[in-house]
Amino acid sequence: MGRSRFLATLAVAALLLSPALSRAEAPVSVGLWGGWARMGMGDINTVLQSQADGLKEMWGASADLKKPAGGWQAGAEATMEALPGFALGVRTGWLSPTQGKVKAAIDDSRYAPLLVATGESLFTVESWGVPFLAGGRYIAPIDEGINFSAGLFMGYGITGMRFTEREDLLMLSTVFGERRSLTDYAIEAGGGAFVWEMLVGVSWLATPQVAVGVDAGYRHFTTTLRAGKDADVDNDGGVELRKGDLLKDSGDKPVEMDLSGVFFTLSLSYLP
Repeated sequence: MGRSRFLATLAVAALLLSPALSRAEAPVSVGLWGGWARMGMGDINTVLQSQADGLKEMWGASADLKKPAGGWQAGAEATMEALPGFALGVRTGWLSPTQGKVKAAIDDSRYAPLLVATGESLFTVESWGVPFLAGGRYIAPIDEGINFSAGLFMGYGITGMRFTEREDLLMLSTVFGERRSLTDYAIEAGGGAFVWEMLVGVSWLATPQVAVGVDAGYRHFTTTLRAGKDADVDNDGGVELRKGDLLKDSGDKPVEMDLSGVFFTLSLSYLP
C-alpha cells in the first residue's frame, strides 16, 4: 500500500508541475538541509530495556543502557513555483538515530562454589531511514527578502537496522568444570511504508541567488521490520530467523522502526 501511495503522489505532482515546467520564467530552488530530529524508537527501546532486564535477572549485572531518542538528519529539496505563492517540489534525506546500547560486565558469584560466571555482554542497535517525498509549500512574504512558508510532503520511506549481540562468558562450576560460552551474531532488518511530513519555516534571501532558512516540523514514519538475511539467534548452528521473516518481540508482536517525531533543520538554497 505504501509503495502505491508513493507512486500516486509522484504522478499527481508530475501533473501539477506540468504547467510550471512550460513557463521558462518559473522560479526554481535547489538546496540542502540538515538538523536534529526527535524519533519515537518505541519498540527498539523496549527490546533494549528487556535485554538490560534479562542481564539483571540472569547474572545480577547492572547494565549500562543507552536508548536512542533523537539523532541527526540531512537531505536535499528541489521546488518550482507552480502558482504565485505556491511551490511544488520533492524532498529526500537520511535519518540517523543515535546508537542504542546495552553493556554489562558480568561477575556473578551468587551461587558459588556451584557456579561462578565472569565476562562481558554487549548489545548494540544501529538504525537509519530514508524518505522520498513529493509535495508543496505555501510561501508568503513577511518583509523584503524574508518569506514565511508552510509545507506538506508525502511519499514512501525505507528503514534499516543492525542488531548485534556479543557475549563472552567464562563459567566455573564444581559440577561441570570450566566452560567458555561465546555468542556473537548480527540481525539485519528493514522495512518500508507511507511517510508524510508537515513543516513551517522562514527563509532569508541573503543574495539574489542564495537563501538561508530554518524549518520546524513533524514527520510520521513507521515501518515493520523484516530480516535481511538468515540469522542463528540461539548460537546453536541452526537458522532460527530466516530472510524475510518479521521481527517479533517476546509477546509475538511485530517490531516496528518508529522514526516519527518533531524536527528542526537549517537550509541553504540556490536559485539559478
